[in-house]
Amino acid sequence: MQAVALSLDPHWQAIFPLLPSYQFFDQLSWFDDQTALNSPAGPALICPLPHWGCIAIDGPEAATFLQGQLTNDTVNLASDETVLAAHCDPKGRMHANFYLHRRSEQCFYLFMPRATVTTALSALKKYAVFSKAELSDISHSLAQFALINGTETTLTKLLAADESASFISLPANHDQHLILVESAQALDFVNQLNATAFDSEMLSWAGSSQWEYHLIQQGIAFIKPTTVGELIPQMLNLDALAGISFTKGCYTGQEIIARMKYRGKVKRRCYPFLSRQAISDPLLQTLPIGGEIFDQQGKSCGLIVSAVIDNTCQDSTAYGLAVLKVSAIEKSSNLSLSLPDSDQRIDIQLSHLPYSLDDEE
Repeated sequence: MQAVALSLDPHWQAIFPLLPSYQFFDQLSWFDDQTALNSPAGPALICPLPHWGCIAIDGPEAATFLQGQLTNDTVNLASDETVLAAHCDPKGRMHANFYLHRRSEQCFYLFMPRATVTTALSALKKYAVFSKAELSDISHSLAQFALINGTETTLTKLLAADESASFISLPANHDQHLILVESAQALDFVNQLNATAFDSEMLSWAGSSQWEYHLIQQGIAFIKPTTVGELIPQMLNLDALAGISFTKGCYTGQEIIARMKYRGKVKRRCYPFLSRQAISDPLLQTLPIGGEIFDQQGKSCGLIVSAVIDNTCQDSTAYGLAVLKVSAIEKSSNLSLSLPDSDQRIDIQLSHLPYSLDDEE
């Protein structure tokens, strides 16, 4: 696989030449001087996220409209609060999941991988015809950055660099934030950061691959185009991540999701995995989302929902999240996956989630 350029909005085209030397692999950016993804915590990292998008829902009935559609409670969500949530079809299968942020009393933002924005917006609009709420894709008008390992001191310094930036604390992770900048001000924001915020070892640029790695380490996966309509929220552990309210009342798909909690055990769950087995393609930087996981007998027992391969060290390491049959991993931990366009099969090892599942309590 060769390094390929992501189709960038004009503001990102202007920004990336100001950043350290980089390459794109399957929409993720890697800086040439980037350290290993699992390096010990060092300076705070700022990751440009051109592959992330945003849907805005604005209007006097925005909260009540979303209350009848999303898995989480929007009516009681405080201003500036952010939670995980999902939008499902009547069978409980997810069109998309996202960070749900209440921007103001009447305005909500949904942050998600940009590749799923069009599908997610179309699915929501089907139910919004009679609501006083405007839905729009604002991905082009916002530049999103991730701040990882950030402290209050880091935020203060960033705010001093540019007051046009706003910061969103992500749920259950107080050292990780989204930084939002209007696209028209994004170039000035980056110029000011380069001029004032990187004068010590407190801050460093990093590729979006680092952001994906941190999501994997947190056990957080998002629906991608190849997994739309395939999974219910519990299969991505949204119940363990406070992404489902079981007390808010009815919403699309609620009956199936509630039945899974109260009447039956979740048969598939999301687990982190890694592989340090040698990978024959040195330029391979990701694994196919939706690709199959196989058990010891060679039978399919799950699918990949998030992945990144770290080739910054001598022995490449693949990190990912996979939705697996619970029964399969209870019988055997010998799992493997196939690489794209290759006969090579690599073994994977499951690692521990940073949170507990209801099934395990």
